[in-house]
Amino acid sequence: MKAFLFYIVCNLLCVLSVKSQSEDSTEVRFDPINFMGVPMSGPIDDFQALIVSKGFTFETVSNSNCRVLTGNFIGKKVLVLLEPSSKGDIYRSGIVFTNGGAKFTSWDSLLQIYNTVKNLLVEKYGEPKYIKEM
Repeated sequence: MKAFLFYIVCNLLCVLSVKSQSEDSTEVRFDPINFMGVPMSGPIDDFQALIVSKGFTFETVSNSNCRVLTGNFIGKKVLVLLEPSSKGDIYRSGIVFTNGGAKFTSWDSLLQIYNTVKNLLVEKYGEPKYIKEM
């Protein structure tokens, strides 16, 4: 059950993850979003240094070259995952809500985190033009 809940949380975060740059030549340009006031664009080392200065802790680099940092976001303990492009810029990112190391005991606890994040994003950016919830 724990693995299944973790799988659901990871899938939720994949939906929320942001692709900040494209590696192919048909790159689409857009204004980067901010994470805790820091633009998620440019060299991954610069972004990492800025969020570490905001209280996050660098933990490790995974086998897939993804950087893992821990800290607090919207009052919850989270892992921040940063994947670099071949040029060393931010390619993809994600946030994993860890529930403070405790097990997610119910769907309600997962739904509460989802709704909290969703409401904060709507408050900050306005209602989305398109919604697809499963």
